[in-house]
Amino acid sequence: MASGISHFSSLCQILQSILPRNSHRSRSTRIIHIADDGPPVYLQKLVARFQALGGTVHRAFLDSLASALQFLPGGEEPLAIVNCTGLGSLKLKDVHDTDMYPIRGQVLVLNAPWITEGRTKQVGKLGGAEGGERTYVIPRRSGEVIIGGTREVDDWTTEPRPQTSLDIKRRALALYPELAPESAPCGRKSVPEDLDRIVLREVVGFRPARKTGLRLEREMTYLSSRMEHTRARYPFCTTSGIQVRDGRVAGDARRRW
Repeated sequence: MASGISHFSSLCQILQSILPRNSHRSRSTRIIHIADDGPPVYLQKLVARFQALGGTVHRAFLDSLASALQFLPGGEEPLAIVNCTGLGSLKLKDVHDTDMYPIRGQVLVLNAPWITEGRTKQVGKLGGAEGGERTYVIPRRSGEVIIGGTREVDDWTTEPRPQTSLDIKRRALALYPELAPESAPCGRKSVPEDLDRIVLREVVGFRPARKTGLRLEREMTYLSSRMEHTRARYPFCTTSGIQVRDGRVAGDARRRW
């Protein structure tokens, strides 16, 4: 078991040899008893931590990094400008990173408080974490359950696709039959349509990806003498590691400058 996930005491990995027969293409399935707070709660905690350390939050539409300088008091020069705008780097006038592209994701949010166990199943090779077919069931403390998902490269479609939702429900039920509500007809195998009555919403999002991979480096710029770039497709659950690396880059820059 990978050391990065070994601290979850309830995590167990089910090897291919004991998976159901129809799972012959899956390398493994992981099961963990944990309730996910979700990105909104996590981001609120990050903002609170930032403000507790003396940070100030400004909400504004920016068409360039240079326009962020207007928020500095008294024309001060910043120690660094950290660019973590994701796909926004495509359109920022003074960045225009054409290596950026979206990886579309579609999920369904269910009202299923009886689900307290998360599961994920990978079929095929990841190929840089974006290959194969991955199905996941993620319960949240609120009683909502996220089922997904998709990884559609360079797809900007914002509306949910009905066929995709149907496929997600099919895969999620195969992985976790208990998702079907008790009101589903007895005596027959659950079908994707059984989940329709507990679907709260369909959600589409775009993961920021970059053709040449993660960019985390310093750059001298006319905006300020210092700027850092952090642009990649990594999800919110990896931000702690990126923050640590950003802090080291900024600290090293401060010592040099």
